[in-house]
Amino acid sequence: VDCNKVKVVGNKVYTDGILDFGSVVKGYSGDKVEEYLKSKGVKSALLNLGGNIQLIGKKPSGEQFVIGLARPEIHNDNENMAVIKMNDIAFVTSGINQRFFEEKGKLYHHIIDANDGYPSDNNLGSVSIYTKKGINADLLSTAIFLLGLDKGMEVVNKLDGVDAIFVTRDKKVYSTLKDAKVEIVDDTYTLEEYKK
Repeated sequence: VDCNKVKVVGNKVYTDGILDFGSVVKGYSGDKVEEYLKSKGVKSALLNLGGNIQLIGKKPSGEQFVIGLARPEIHNDNENMAVIKMNDIAFVTSGINQRFFEEKGKLYHHIIDANDGYPSDNNLGSVSIYTKKGINADLLSTAIFLLGLDKGMEVVNKLDGVDAIFVTRDKKVYSTLKDAKVEIVDDTYTLEEYKK
């Protein structure tokens, strides 16, 4: 898109092409906001960029932040299936419950498999990536989702400073978190030990 053809009117962007503000922009933005807040002396903050969470330090009370994981089969972010207590971390969730439509009883979500051009159909409902930088978590969450549970788990286990929570469509939860515990709050889900 020729930047001279882009017009911003209020909160709308008009162009004769396509502008994509998705991808890793939220992860990058979270890192920049965190950097700015820390430069101003902020020691405690929770940044919510819609699927991307950035935590600075601990809560002002000294307690850990409590973060909810949405039920991927519910198209509503207000219904959690698990919670995690964490500090000073970025995490991003990619899942089938964010952007989707249903046609003739079939769910079409926004995570597209480049091999066939259709939504990924690998039994995952969501993948959450936990690491220090939001941009890294953003880059990895969709890529790991597309790999599926087995290959995704293999990649995460090879990366230093990266952890993940995989939630399958059949309501099984697999976590690589070493420093935090996943607490299931919806008893239709089960925390499983990963075995290939």
